[in-house]
Amino acid sequence: MAKSNVAQFAEKLKMPVASLLEQLNAAGVRKKTADDAVTEQDMTRLLDYLQEVHGNKEEKKKITLTRKQTTEIKKSDATGKARTIQVEVRKKRTFVKVDKPAEAAPEPEKKPAAPAAPIIDAEEAKKREAEAKRQAELAARQAADAESRSKRAAATKKKAEEAAAPAETPAAAPAEGEAPKKKRVIRKKGEEPATEAEAPVLVEVKAEQPAAKADAKPAEAKAEAARAAEALTRSDAGWQAARDRLLEAQKAVGAATTGEQTARADREERRRDSTRAGIGVRDAERRVDQARRSLEQG
Repeated sequence: MAKSNVAQFAEKLKMPVASLLEQLNAAGVRKKTADDAVTEQDMTRLLDYLQEVHGNKEEKKKITLTRKQTTEIKKSDATGKARTIQVEVRKKRTFVKVDKPAEAAPEPEKKPAAPAAPIIDAEEAKKREAEAKRQAELAARQAADAESRSKRAAATKKKAEEAAAPAETPAAAPAEGEAPKKKRVIRKKGEEPATEAEAPVLVEVKAEQPAAKADAKPAEAKAEAARAAEALTRSDAGWQAARDRLLEAQKAVGAATTGEQTARADREERRRDSTRAGIGVRDAERRVDQARRSLEQG
């Protein structure tokens, strides 16, 4: 703000300098000559004094100051002759006394500003979106493969359990009317013939071999069931990992979409700023032309 003195202030208020000096001294602003500087605080104190004297202290009075500044522009016309154009700029300022609040309102807590989102151009956003879609498709295929493997492992385990169920039953006893096989006893030369108690010895040999086979089948069935359970566990783990990768790919797709939207909004904001700047320049040029025409007409 440019400084002003008592004479300029009196000219703006359209009153004599002596009267203004009297009012200033009565308001407590010590000014002796017309060349003394006048500040905004002096003007405010004068306004308060005048409101108190006239009984309008409670009302909000205002003082309006009008300033005029004249400059010269030298420009040559179409014939090449130099011309001087005077440009007058008028400024108007109003001072209003505002009552101070009794208690200052508590300041709201300042929330930390959110970090600015990174600016991603359209090409990079498209690349990221394509990569995210590819990862999502791959994760979906892996999830489907893991699910099919788990189903096959479950079917294999079920078959192994069904095969192991009949093998665990004890071997069937020989039929009731079937005679057991006899074991022939061979004696050395010179030995006495066998007595009646030693003569024929009945031995059940037929039941020994199937018993061994029956013992081997449950062990194989158990091993097969264990392998099927292990394969099922591995397939479940693979399916879980594939599902996690699918979720990560979906998150990447969402992030790429958000980045593209942010970049598009940033470009739109820059375009609006440039449009507003152009409108401001054109408005200023139009005002200068109007001032020049008014001066030429005057």
